[in-house]
Amino acid sequence: MAGWKIICASVGVVATLSACAPMQPSSPAKIDPGERFLPTTPTDASPGANAGHLQTWRTDQTLDETWWTRFGSTALTHLEAEALAANSDLKAAEASVRAARELYRAQAATLAPNLQLAAGASRARTSGEIASPLSSNALTYTLYSTQLSATVPVDITGGLRAQVKAARAQADAQACLAQAVKLNLTASVAQAFILIAGLNSQRDEAVAAIEAARRALTITKQMKAAGESSEADVAAAEATLAGLEQSTPNLDRQIQVATDQLAVLTGRRPEMAPVLTTRLSDIVLPAEIPVSVPSETLRRRPDVCAAEAVVRGAAASRDAAVAARLPAFSIGAAVGGQSTELAKLLSSSNSLWSVGANAVQTLFDGGVLSHRARAADAGLDQALAQHRSVVLGALQSVADSLRASAADAELQRQSELAAEAAGRSRRIVNAQLTAGQTGRLAVLNAEIVERQAGLSLVQAQVMRELDTVVLFAALGGGVTADSQKKGSHTP
Repeated sequence: MAGWKIICASVGVVATLSACAPMQPSSPAKIDPGERFLPTTPTDASPGANAGHLQTWRTDQTLDETWWTRFGSTALTHLEAEALAANSDLKAAEASVRAARELYRAQAATLAPNLQLAAGASRARTSGEIASPLSSNALTYTLYSTQLSATVPVDITGGLRAQVKAARAQADAQACLAQAVKLNLTASVAQAFILIAGLNSQRDEAVAAIEAARRALTITKQMKAAGESSEADVAAAEATLAGLEQSTPNLDRQIQVATDQLAVLTGRRPEMAPVLTTRLSDIVLPAEIPVSVPSETLRRRPDVCAAEAVVRGAAASRDAAVAARLPAFSIGAAVGGQSTELAKLLSSSNSLWSVGANAVQTLFDGGVLSHRARAADAGLDQALAQHRSVVLGALQSVADSLRASAADAELQRQSELAAEAAGRSRRIVNAQLTAGQTGRLAVLNAEIVERQAGLSLVQAQVMRELDTVVLFAALGGGVTADSQKKGSHTP
C-alpha cells in the first residue's frame, strides 16, 4: 500500500507544478477587413434589362450551406448529394481530418502519467566465487518478479502543452481544408451542371439556325435557277451554313467534357456519366445574393480558417522550441516484488518500491536547440505573412466576383436588347411576307439573325450563372465558423 501512496502523491505534485507552467498567447495578428468590398455597391437595375433577371445584394441575409438550391433545380440538388457522398477527394480530406484528430489526442495523452506493468521469471546460477544474491545463499535459483511503474512528466516550462496546442491547430487546419475541398467540390458540380445546361441551350439555338440556313440555301439555289439571284448569293448562303455547322461539333465536345467531369465529381467513371437534358431555362438565376460584411465573410472562408489555424500552430511550435532549451522534469515511481517462489511473490516481505525525480538540462549541443528556436520564429513570421496574404486574397476574390456579376448583368442586358431587336425584325419581315412585300428568303435570313442573337444571349446567361456560383464560393459557400470547428479537435 505504501508504494501506491507514493505513486498517487507523485501525480499530485506533478499536477500542481504543471499548473504553474506559463503559456504564450498564439493568435494571428488582427487585419482590418474594412466595411465593404467595393468603393460603391454595384447595381443590377440597368434600364432595358429583363425584370426577372435582376439580382439584389442583401447584407441582411446569410448564405445557407446548401446554397445550390437557390438555382431551383432538383437535378442539381441530387447531383450535389451524390458528389458529397461519393467523391474521392472529399473522402480523402475527411480521412485526413480523422487522422489529425487522432494525432492530437495522442499528443494530448503525453501529459498523462505513463503506467507500465512488467513481469518475468528467470533461472540462474551464480559462480561460487561470488556471493549469492539470495538470503538463502543458494547458487542456483529461479527468480520471479513483477513491477508496476509510473512516469509522470512535470510540464513546468509548458513545452508539452505547447506541442499539444500545435497538434490541435493542425487538426483545426485539416478540418478547415476539408471544408475547402467540400466547397470546391460543390461549386465544381454546380458549374459543370450549369455549363452543360447552357451548352444544351446553345446547341438548340445553333441547330435551329442551321435549319434556317439550309432552307435559305435551298431557296437561294431555286432563285438562281429562276434567274432571280446570282452565284455570289448562293456562295454567301453556303458560307453562312458552313459557319453555323461548325458550331455543333465544338458544342458536342464541350458537353461531353463537362459530362465526364461531372461523372468523376460524383464518383463515377466517365462512361457511366449521366445524360443530362437540362436546359438553361430549367435553372433559376438567384434573385437575392446574401453579401455579408467583410469581417463576417472572412469568418466563413475555409482558407482563412486554415491560415489562422496554421498561425496558432506556428506560435505553439515556437513556444515548444523555447521550452526545449529549458530543463525538463519528470517524476517516477515503482512498486513490485521479487521472490524465488511464485506463491510468495506478492507477500509484504518480498515487496519493493522506489521513487525519484529527474531533471535534464542540455549544456551544449552545438547550437541545435537555438537554431530550432530561430527556425520556429521564422516559421511564425511566415505563417503570419501567409495569413495576411490569404485574407487579402479572400477580399480580392469577393470584390472581383461582385464586379464580374455587375459586368455580367450589363452584358446580359445588352444581349437581351439585341435579341429583342432581332425578334422585332423577324416579326416585321413576317408581316411584310404576309402582305406580299418580301420573299421567304428574307424571313429565313431574319430568323438566322434572331437565332444567332439568341445564342449570344444564352452565352451571356451562362456566364452570369457561372459567375454567381463563383461569388457564392468566394463568400464562403454558407460555411459557418461552427461547422468548420466540427470534426476538428473535438473528441
